[in-house]
Amino acid sequence: MPQKNKIKQFPAVLSGILFLSAGILRAIVPPETFSGTIAFVYSNIIYLGIIFSWGIYIERSILSVKIRRLILAVVFFMVMYVLFGAAKHRIYLDGNFAGRFLWYLYYVPQIFATYLAYIISFRVGKQEDYRLPKIFYILFAFAGVLVALYLTNDVHQLAFSFNLDFVAWDQQYDWGVLFYISTVWIYFFLIAAVIILSVKCRAVNKKKAWMPVFWLALGSLYIISDYILGLWPVAPFNLPETHCFILIAMLESSIRIGIMPSNSAYGEIVSKSSAAFQIAGFDDNVVYRSDNALKLTKEQMNEAKDKNVFTDENTLLLSNRISGGYVYWTEDMTAVNEMNERLEQISQSLSEEGDLLRAENEIREQRAKIAEQTRLYDSISELVRQELEMISGLIEADGDFRKNMAHICILNCYVKRRANLSLLKDRRHLNNSEELYLSLKESSEYIRLYGGVSDVYTAEHKGLDADLILLCFDLWQAVLEELLPELYAVTAKISFDDGFSFRITADTNKEPHILHRFYDTAQKLGGRLTQTSEDNTVYVTLRVKGGDA
Repeated sequence: MPQKNKIKQFPAVLSGILFLSAGILRAIVPPETFSGTIAFVYSNIIYLGIIFSWGIYIERSILSVKIRRLILAVVFFMVMYVLFGAAKHRIYLDGNFAGRFLWYLYYVPQIFATYLAYIISFRVGKQEDYRLPKIFYILFAFAGVLVALYLTNDVHQLAFSFNLDFVAWDQQYDWGVLFYISTVWIYFFLIAAVIILSVKCRAVNKKKAWMPVFWLALGSLYIISDYILGLWPVAPFNLPETHCFILIAMLESSIRIGIMPSNSAYGEIVSKSSAAFQIAGFDDNVVYRSDNALKLTKEQMNEAKDKNVFTDENTLLLSNRISGGYVYWTEDMTAVNEMNERLEQISQSLSEEGDLLRAENEIREQRAKIAEQTRLYDSISELVRQELEMISGLIEADGDFRKNMAHICILNCYVKRRANLSLLKDRRHLNNSEELYLSLKESSEYIRLYGGVSDVYTAEHKGLDADLILLCFDLWQAVLEELLPELYAVTAKISFDDGFSFRITADTNKEPHILHRFYDTAQKLGGRLTQTSEDNTVYVTLRVKGGDA
């Protein structure tokens, strides 16, 4: 899996090398020579190739339809920007109307691309059905007015003022109020987009939140050093490719950090899963594998498609068909094998009637224990049956694979931890509250993998009634299953101030309607269960006077 991640980074590295090579070639080759023309053509092919290839990558990887369309619109304007910039600097050098009009067109993609980048940054993290406020449409209309004024500059000369009859227009002109307004417009929305993306990146990955700011700072430093300070004898890059570089680097870094949903992190999700499984296509080539899964041969896969098989004496291999291939997982049969071996040894060692009677009594006790364990396992299985069915449905479901896998991890955590807590209750009635804390903590980690914000807080650990621990964990899971996928953030707090208190805080547009089934259980345990809502936040509180059980 690590090798696949390195391969995914290679196109970005290659694009960076080609981008720099185009700039270096432009800087060292005189533009008026034939070689300069070749360098000019080469550099523009490189710039357009990078933009087009990035656009193809966006089309295939971004999951949000609206964000994908907005980025592709930015790609379109970047292509216009490079083409108009190239034509402006190398084709229309005389003083006719076509040259001026091309100059005016040069500002169209600048005005629209930066504003669209700002809209993209604003939409990140929103639901797919989210509608932009009306102010955005008003600003879009204003952008259209700016473009119209630029294209008609020959009439009013608000952007650039020229000599009479446009004499030496490309050398003798003054900037007008429209030019300054558009410049403020361009850099305001570019900087605003970077700030918004950085804030949202910080919520997902604090260590990499600097990346969008870095690319803007790097591009701005180059623009200032060249166009304001004049430090470059021959500038390797013009404004079009510099602006395009800033936009691509800024958006791509946001995608890689993870604030824009994409299909480029499936391997990481599966790799970090605690379940030992792998997914293969119909050709038996493994697509994804968790870190703790066995490496299967194609013969083992083909055999497992028809029946459950043992890869060794203690490991059972199972499979199930899913859309596009098969999922394979293993179960540890060590405990079952040890029990069978022990019973066999006991049976073989009995030679006298007294030994046989003692062995029979031992077997009866073991059977009673097994029956009790079977009863307990059956009750646990029935309790988590709904979650197991949901896991089975998500494995075969279409849609957002990353979300489905993260949801499976949340359900799998509940099944595993709920079974452990039930087994602990069967051994002793009083358990430490740390067991509840660890269960909630693992579940919250998978919620963050799902895309939400989650954490668990407690100041101390004390002895707690096992039934109370089970009730708290069931409440937590019930809130998750009721509110996903509208759940944006959820936290839990365990406290022992004036008794025992367990509080769930969920940021969501939806209210849970399933807590009534827990009221009687809470009363039997001497507690009181309440639910309140305020400003799209739901508070579920369980309070027990006396706290320790």
